Order: sequence, then C-alpha cells, then structure tokens
Amino acid sequence: MNLVRLTEKVTLEAPDFWGRKARIIFHPSKLKGWWWKYNRNKDNFVKIGPKIVNSKSERVRLKYKKSKLEIFEHIGILRWFGLCDLVIESTPWPPYFGRAFEYWETIRPYCQIDQSREVDWYDLIRPVEYVLPEQRANRDAFTKIYPGRQKSLKIEVTINYPILGGHFMQFSFPDNGLLEKISKARTQGWPMSLYLLSKSASFFGWPHHDSIIWINREGRKKSIFEFINHRVADILGSLSLACGDGLISGRVVSVCSGHRADIGVITKMDNSIERRNE
Repeated sequence: MNLVRLTEKVTLEAPDFWGRKARIIFHPSKLKGWWWKYNRNKDNFVKIGPKIVNSKSERVRLKYKKSKLEIFEHIGILRWFGLCDLVIESTPWPPYFGRAFEYWETIRPYCQIDQSREVDWYDLIRPVEYVLPEQRANRDAFTKIYPGRQKSLKIEVTINYPILGGHFMQFSFPDNGLLEKISKARTQGWPMSLYLLSKSASFFGWPHHDSIIWINREGRKKSIFEFINHRVADILGSLSLACGDGLISGRVVSVCSGHRADIGVITKMDNSIERRNE
C-alpha cells in the first residue's frame, strides 16, 4: 500500500454539527505524520496521536492546551486511504456531514500516489482491551485489538439494539472500495426518541436531520447495515490515532461498543506498539 500525498492546500467550508459556519483546511506538509495547527492565529503545531485525545469525551476529541478539535473520527478515517504527511487547520467543530465521505470527496482530486514509499505498519506486542463499565444487551460491551501478523486490519463488529436486534459482520483493510463505502455510512439515529426532536429542529434551521440514519424513517434492514458500517468507520477513525506516522495492524473485536471503549483502547496502546520490520 503506497502513501498518498496532497499536492496543494484544500479548504472545505460547511455548517458544523450545530449549524454554524465551519471550515477545515488540509495542508500538504514536509513533516512526517499528521499534525494539527491548534492555534489558528499562529504557526503552532502538535503531532496528532494518542497523547492529545480527550479520554473523557463521548466522541473522539483532540485537546491540546486550550484548543479542541471535535469529531476527529470522521477525519481520521482518511488515513486508511494512505493519506500521509499533512497539517490540519480547523474551527473547533469542523464541517459536519454525519459521515466521512465528503472529506474524502473534497481532497481526492488533489491527492497523488507516492510510488516511492509504502505506508509504515505497526503491530501490537500484546492484546489491548477496554470494557465499558455498564453492560449492553445483557452482555459485556468492549473493544479489543489483537496483534496482527500481516500488513492489514481485520474488524469484527457485533451490534445488538432494541428493535434492530443483533447482527455480526467482518471487514478487512486496506481496501479502498470498501473504505469508500464505509465512509458513506451516516451517523446512527439513536435513541429513536431523538427522531422527533431532530425533525423539529430542522424546521428551525438545523441542517443535519437527513445526515442521520433513522430507523423510524428507513426501517430495520437498511438501518442494521448502516449502523454497522458507521461503527466500522468510527473504529477506523479512532485507530488512525494509534500510530503517529503509520497504521496499526491486527484484529479488532467490537461488541456492543462505542467511542468510549475505542478511546480507552487507543490510550492504553501507547507502550504496546512496535514497528513491523518486514
């Protein structure tokens, strides 16, 4: 898998989660890895990785000094296309689409494959697990990642929601076609009781009601697969933080899990990662 580089600065402007004006800028960089320009008024950069993840958030939030970058999981998934060596500059809440695809669609025309370099892969020395303190669907809810022996990431997802029921699926990356499909999966509309609140808010200008997959509107069958696909997108976006300048290999098992457990795994990984030599 070769690295992918930006050829020029790319700017995307759109409403954030709250409907306010927002902007994100992707800068090509000579610095190795992904970096965050956390102070938009100065050239202050910090490397994006586990050390700046806010572990108390219910979403993947980067936090450094007094600056924050919310919903990073929808941005981080771009690393799995091979995108490397860039600086991100953003409003605290970036443009929101309920998914990652619009980010990829925006920058893809300005991407170029680097035939001279392959992506660096890292492996775990030992399994890492984070179990949520409360059970879900009468069972332990957790995210666990096992060491891998290949330059790939396998993901196994089990969900179990009231009305939707349980479902299990497996995925394997890198796979750009599958990754693009995953990046189109919308945020889960859960709990279902939020549907009327979201619909009412749309009458007052909230722009994201249709950016969410609602069981109430789209039914059980379609919702199951989109819930799972978006769960995979969240895992990939979170795991993009595991290695500062490469990708993590292994096998991820997610059972009735979510952002808290993903973040827990990332923050516990730090001393358990080694670079693959072959």
